[in-house]
Amino acid sequence: MLGLALFVNLFLIFSIESVLKNDLFDRLKNYANKIKDEVVVSIKDNSFANLKELHSIYRISIVNKYGIVIYDNFSSNLDNHSDRFEIKSAMQNGESKSIRYSDTLLKRHLYYAVKIFTYDGDFILRIAKEQKYLYDIFPSFFPYIICEIIAVLIFSFFLAKYLTYIILRPIYDIDLKNLDENLPYPELKILIE
Repeated sequence: MLGLALFVNLFLIFSIESVLKNDLFDRLKNYANKIKDEVVVSIKDNSFANLKELHSIYRISIVNKYGIVIYDNFSSNLDNHSDRFEIKSAMQNGESKSIRYSDTLLKRHLYYAVKIFTYDGDFILRIAKEQKYLYDIFPSFFPYIICEIIAVLIFSFFLAKYLTYIILRPIYDIDLKNLDENLPYPELKILIE
């Protein structure tokens, strides 16, 4: 019973993590759509000052069709990104999302990339956010899991006590003076003989 409770809790934690991951992808997509016009203006003017003023909690990268990062608000002097899954996929399909380890920031990130069409050519706007949900979620669930384990142990104790009473009651009710009559369990006949 305790194992089942732990399994259910782990299932719920991973399910919630999955929901939060999908929610973060939606937020990345909405943010990309929100700043897309500013990105087009920045590319056209070849000035990214307006993007620097956003003070974004997200990592914003602009990559040209050759994979060269022309703007990144978290890092500078980045290598060619043409081999990144989300960049390649967004170039082919118009948009992409992925979860992978960032070699630049040395952390696991969720990425959303969308293709932007300008007069200067095609560009990829990539928005990223660090994925640390599971590590943040588990400590907040820990008190509930401990309470649930204690409740399961208490319930198991009383259930075991009740079942033991029901199973042993016929044995306690045996009339020792008349053992041959009204034996509750035929298996006990061997012990009487």
